[in-house]
Amino acid sequence: MSGILIAHVYLNASFASRSLLHSFESIPVEKYRLAKSLGFSAWQRFWLIEWVAVRSTVTSIAATIFLLCFTSFAIVLILGGSPSYNTLEVAIYEAVKIDFDITFALKLALIQLSISTLLVLLSSNLRTGLGNLKQASTSVTWKEPRYTTLLQYGIISLLAAAFVLPLLAVIADGIGADYDSILTRPLFIRSLITSLIIATVSAILTVLFALMLSDARRTFQLAERMSRARGSKLLGLLVSFSGNLYLAIPSLIMGFGFFLLSQQFEAPLLLWATGAVLSANVLMSLPFALSVIVPAMQKTAKRYDRLSLTLGLTPLTRWRYIELPYLRTSIGYIFALSFALSLGDLGVIALFGSDEITTLPWYLYQLMGSYRTTDAAGVALILMLLVLGIFMGVPRLFGKRT
Repeated sequence: MSGILIAHVYLNASFASRSLLHSFESIPVEKYRLAKSLGFSAWQRFWLIEWVAVRSTVTSIAATIFLLCFTSFAIVLILGGSPSYNTLEVAIYEAVKIDFDITFALKLALIQLSISTLLVLLSSNLRTGLGNLKQASTSVTWKEPRYTTLLQYGIISLLAAAFVLPLLAVIADGIGADYDSILTRPLFIRSLITSLIIATVSAILTVLFALMLSDARRTFQLAERMSRARGSKLLGLLVSFSGNLYLAIPSLIMGFGFFLLSQQFEAPLLLWATGAVLSANVLMSLPFALSVIVPAMQKTAKRYDRLSLTLGLTPLTRWRYIELPYLRTSIGYIFALSFALSLGDLGVIALFGSDEITTLPWYLYQLMGSYRTTDAAGVALILMLLVLGIFMGVPRLFGKRT
């Protein structure tokens, strides 16, 4: 249980930190300068300026992380070790793949759907604050007391070590693998190509859906648009719920649905598996994407809607000159995040995985299950390098300005 909890914190803390960074960067430098001229202490600065900017974002992120942990599958599957630590999704997987008890799996799926849907409905209407837009450069000269600076460095060093050590363990174990053998295996090559194609398509679809849902959501929520219109609150709730659909219908439940369809209708297994994996990956990435893109789009609307209407800007012109300059870095981050989540997902593929359809995570899981630990360490290192390369490269490409 301790390993499961630590792994979930490890998985979600980086997402929370990155999302909160957007909120901190949206605070105008002028507010800091004014607070400094008024002689604010570090605590007053945090409480009166920074906490106001991040408060609603904290609530939204906390709700997302809670729902993601509630529907966790891969971590519990690998680290659980016994039925005593099973989640509902792992129990469904075992009922289908091990016992092939479809009736029991359906009962568990209905229970999971009922609880998840209720939780998502309760959290769907959490709004994100409408502060200022993210600044191009937030450089604040604010001399902290020495003890505060030392405390900050201590906390950052401790948490950095906690996050880096598992990566170093993967590198240490993976260096000794026989890569001449791993890289030439047909199953590895097929797994790599399949994973890259699925991750790329999933990332593109996630960005498109996130932009469309965010635009619809701000239309129904902002007073300057349609928030006062009849039925707008209900429509806004439906849009918010659709963005969090994965949390209500987790990937394994969706995969189970595709699995049942594949048993009823004749079609190539590859077709069912591809549709299930793409659908699950896009819906899995959307909650993360929306938590980043919704605040930015709401802020651009809050600031520039009236000016755009006055100038008579077309949607394409508005997108080019208003939306895109402020969303470039967020879009790059969303693309990289959804690509990485899709590349490393071990959810739906656990139901459909075979020699015909396989991905790198499924191939890695098979190596671990057959106790080929050296090869598994090598594949894990390759997977980690791919993810780090995407995270380092893609946001830089989107961040460049012409």
